[in-house]
This record gives sequence, structure tokens and C-alpha cells, in this order.
Amino acid sequence: MKINSRPFNYLDIPLFVAEEICGYTIYKTLSDLPFRIVEVDRISGSARIVLAPGAVLDYETVRQYSFEIAAHDCETGFHARRSVHSI
Repeated sequence: MKINSRPFNYLDIPLFVAEEICGYTIYKTLSDLPFRIVEVDRISGSARIVLAPGAVLDYETVRQYSFEIAAHDCETGFHARRSVHSI
């Protein structure tokens, strides 16, 4: 099964002010979820959530995969509040 990457933007997380976004941290609710965040645009904060190569999602046993994401600022290293996302 192939999954399309989904766009994600730090503007989806309220109350976070940053000059540049260096990346995101994924806080997984299940330890075996192989999601990665790639292609972070430091100015706009846009990025893509992708499935690791060779990974398979089993929607027959799990209806929805949920995880939390937090953006982090380049200068301060400060992390925004976590935001829950589901696939």
C-alpha cells in the first residue's frame, strides 16, 4: 500500500511565533509508527509527513494512526505546543 505525503504547516499550531522553523518533532502515540517529516521550508514552515521506505500501514487492524507534532524554532530551539494529527 502506498501512502501520499500530506502537507503540514506550523501555522496549524496556535500561539507559536518563530523567525524560522528548523524542523518538527513527531511524538508518536504508538511506538511502531514509521512517519518522518521531510523538506522543511525554514521561512514558511511547510513540510511533508511521509511514511518510511518499506513501511506498511495496516488499516484492517488500525482504523486511524494518530501522532502529535511540534515545530521548533531555529534560533531558540523552542518547541511549539503539540498538535494532534491523524492519517
